[in-house]
Amino acid sequence: MSVLTQRLHIKKNGASEQTALIYSTIGECPAPNLKVTVGNVAGYIKLGSVNNSNATSGRVHLNGEGKDYAILSQASEADFPEEWGRFLTIKFSMTRSINRREYAYGWCLHFENGELPIIVGYKDTKVSFNRKYFHTTIHRNYDSASYIKTLQMILPSYIAENSEISYWTTYDPDSGEQLNTDIMPKSTMAAWGWPNTSIRTSDFTYTATSQQLKIYKKGKLFKTFKLWEG
Repeated sequence: MSVLTQRLHIKKNGASEQTALIYSTIGECPAPNLKVTVGNVAGYIKLGSVNNSNATSGRVHLNGEGKDYAILSQASEADFPEEWGRFLTIKFSMTRSINRREYAYGWCLHFENGELPIIVGYKDTKVSFNRKYFHTTIHRNYDSASYIKTLQMILPSYIAENSEISYWTTYDPDSGEQLNTDIMPKSTMAAWGWPNTSIRTSDFTYTATSQQLKIYKKGKLFKTFKLWEG
């Protein structure tokens, strides 16, 4: 992390002075931010929710958004970019590769500004996510994902099922356009030893606050994510 030695000093209505860090790159201080010049060096000061624990008394109005932000004393640490918006909910289901020969758990994290499908290995205890799979769309029913191994791509999916078959309807991650619907007999799923009778798996549960998302697998803590506050 590259932080300038200079600080933004804020003092309002006789209150104690507050300071805010100035970062040298947008990567360290993503939007929304306040752009400043210190000497001949470009700098960025983090803006955020007035409810953020790092909020100072300073306020900035961004005309382009028609919104007031608090000047933060420092950029918060979180596992997801702030521009994705507030975390809303998560959906769990079984997912499979396009050729239907591989399977895993599929998560879909829903944020205010889009969704992030995640593939979770069936027996794995580690989870990683790729920001390039995040997409914005008006389709809010994504609850699964399909993995195209040859293309190294994850496609968001909507799943449905009855007593005999299961459906995966996949969508283009950029346009939200429906691509295709694949059908799998539950007899095939049983023959492959799928762990649940339903693809809408109940193995995972979660709790969430404004700061933390905790995911449990069969009642035991599986993964914790740090969320943006406010």
